[in-house]
Amino acid sequence: TQLGMNVFHRCYNLLNCTLKNVSKIGSICFEHCHRLNDISIYFDNVLNIEDEAFANCYNLKNIHFISKSKESKIILGKRAFENCKSLKIVEISCSELQVEDDEFVGCSSLETVKFLT
Repeated sequence: TQLGMNVFHRCYNLLNCTLKNVSKIGSICFEHCHRLNDISIYFDNVLNIEDEAFANCYNLKNIHFISKSKESKIILGKRAFENCKSLKIVEISCSELQVEDDEFVGCSSLETVKFLT
């Protein structure tokens, strides 16, 4: 499954999201989903999260990346989680993580990033 640009952009009442078998989340796909609290993303081999996909999701507290494969890769575009001010926990299950610039800039509440193997 691939989600393109702006798919959930400014869906102010979206609270939680579970995505299964996702390979791509487009630029600003969830940007300004102010009430989004928790997101779980299940993927197979490669997950590509493009620029600012979750930027300005002010109430996002938890992100879970769950891979079904032991040889998996996550590619994060620039500022993917910019200004997610309530973000506390990021859990990542993959063997390779590619990170661009300023991924978590403005995430002033970030406490824990767990790499699960």
